[in-house]
Amino acid sequence: MKTTFSKLFLLFVATFLFAMNQSCENDHAEEHNHTEHANHDDHDAHDHDHVSDGVDKLTLNDGQKWEADEPTNKNVEMLVSIGKEFSNDADKSLEDYNKFGSDVIDAINVMIKECTMEGAADQALHYWFLPIMNNANSLKDATDIAGLDDVASETIGRMNVYQDYFE
Repeated sequence: MKTTFSKLFLLFVATFLFAMNQSCENDHAEEHNHTEHANHDDHDAHDHDHVSDGVDKLTLNDGQKWEADEPTNKNVEMLVSIGKEFSNDADKSLEDYNKFGSDVIDAINVMIKECTMEGAADQALHYWFLPIMNNANSLKDATDIAGLDDVASETIGRMNVYQDYFE
């Protein structure tokens, strides 16, 4: 059962990443116009921009924090608590890193499902969590512990900047 779930989840992630890549290439101009979602609950891939180009696109809203909705703030608190709990464990095994990655992905999926934000504030939220999700996938799928402490620290650090950009 667990293997089947893992395979289905990996298929979902691969499909999501493929769709995100295709949509980002096709809708590049639309992203820069900060258009609102046609269907926010779906959080289509065209609303994501990549940080993989080495540029972090998370910024303040004209010098002010973005207004976030209550479900997002609640779910971010959950993410931060997952990070704190993971940080408190002294001796981490590969399984601990894999579980941390899975827990973060699960929490982000709940956040996405419950989010009611729209427009530029929602886009900023995506800029915030996309690097977390990418790192969490790396942690979840890791087969060797080498370098995972740095990835986990970067992930937790990104979680902790939320309050610098959102209220």
